[in-house]
Amino acid sequence: MSAPDPSWLSDFMRDERLGPDFVEAFHLLHRPLAERLAAAARAHGRPGFVAGLSGPQGAGKSTLVAVVARLLEDEGLKVAVLSLDDLYLTRAERQALAAQVHPLLATRGPPGTHDVALGLATLDALARPDQTPLPRFDKA
Repeated sequence: MSAPDPSWLSDFMRDERLGPDFVEAFHLLHRPLAERLAAAARAHGRPGFVAGLSGPQGAGKSTLVAVVARLLEDEGLKVAVLSLDDLYLTRAERQALAAQVHPLLATRGPPGTHDVALGLATLDALARPDQTPLPRFDKA
């Protein structure tokens, strides 16, 4: 017998404009993934368990991560969600790269446009017990 749907699921579906078929995806994908990640994090035995997700635009990565994070929090685990989209170099840094290396580096996305040092520093900080501010890239 499967566990009942969490109390927040219907509100989440409404807010994200997800149809009723999402419930099936929740039971087949989201909940089992959260259960496996919770077991892996607990088996890891120390803070700083990292899980990554990759996929094309529009595949549902943000929705999947939002639901799984919520399920993990429901299990008492601390969760931080970090997107590669939040780790771009600043506009000024990308403009300088575009002038020095290649014009495509002025835009977000191509290899070389991410702030790797910021990403590594953020992951290192998340492994420590103190609070860590997460970077958020302003796309404006």
